[in-house]
Amino acid sequence: MIQQYSTVSLTKDIPDSDVAAGSMAVVVEVHSEPSLGYEIEVVANDGSTLFLGAVSPDMVVEVNSDCVDPISLPSSGEEEE
Repeated sequence: MIQQYSTVSLTKDIPDSDVAAGSMAVVVEVHSEPSLGYEIEVVANDGSTLFLGAVSPDMVVEVNSDCVDPISLPSSGEEEE
C-alpha cells in the first residue's frame, strides 16, 4: 500500500481532465473503506492544482524519491533571470 504524502506517477490518463499518464502527483489521503483508493493532487509548474480527487490503486505507482529531480529555487538574495 502506498503511504500518505508519497510521490506517485499516474499509469493512466485521468478521465475528464487534462492530466495524462506519466504525470506526477502526491498522495494526500489513503482510503481503505469501502475499498482501497488514493486521494491525489497533481500540480502545475506554477503551483496551481490541475487535479485533486480520488483514484483507484491501478492508476498510480509509487515513485522512488531519489529518482525525482528537485525543483531549483533561487536562494535568498539571488534574483530570478
